[in-house]
Amino acid sequence: TPKKVKVANGDWIVTDRVVPQLQCYCQGQTFAVDMVVLDMNPYDAILGFDWLQAHSPMECDWKNKTIKFSEKGRMVQLQGLLDTPLHLSAISA
Repeated sequence: TPKKVKVANGDWIVTDRVVPQLQCYCQGQTFAVDMVVLDMNPYDAILGFDWLQAHSPMECDWKNKTIKFSEKGRMVQLQGLLDTPLHLSAISA
């Protein structure tokens, strides 16, 4: 059945493709998620509001790019990509 999905920029995308109970592996953790298939290059996957709500409550540390939540009775922490620190080196002409 076609489904309308609202994306972060406010646009709507219609899709009729879902992969039920897709096994996702992330940082040593495996999750089963009903993955709605959207054509949204360059992204491989986006954990949307439905996934966040299913894992609520969770602790989000936006500065350090981490989320912590309970999954099947165990605490899980996922780490986002950290910015590479700037590195300056001397050059000569």
